[in-house]
Amino acid sequence: MYAIIQINPLLPPDLNESYEPFGYFNLGICAWVYAPQGQNSAAGGFRARHEFINSLLFYSEPPYPNPVAFDYYLKPGVQGIVTVEIQVRSDIPDVVINDVAYNAATGKNMAAFLSELP
Repeated sequence: MYAIIQINPLLPPDLNESYEPFGYFNLGICAWVYAPQGQNSAAGGFRARHEFINSLLFYSEPPYPNPVAFDYYLKPGVQGIVTVEIQVRSDIPDVVINDVAYNAATGKNMAAFLSELP
């Protein structure tokens, strides 16, 4: 899972641009949100470490598994598009059963495996 924030390059005039020559700005802040144990709602949950949104194309991954939300705050006048997507990883190792390698993430030999189930 990851979040991408694309910031509109028309920035407000009062934004601190002291790092602009390096391509960095102070555009906002964000954090991944986690639910209390045994729940699926963010109510009563906690936020992971905060990250500063500091570039016009910002990428963030959750620091822990199973987040339930992504909170962000953009400074006044800053506009952007936020996209949160699930990403299936292909570097998950195969599971070998009776000398046959299976991988549920990539689908390797899964049709044969599922056809053998009762």
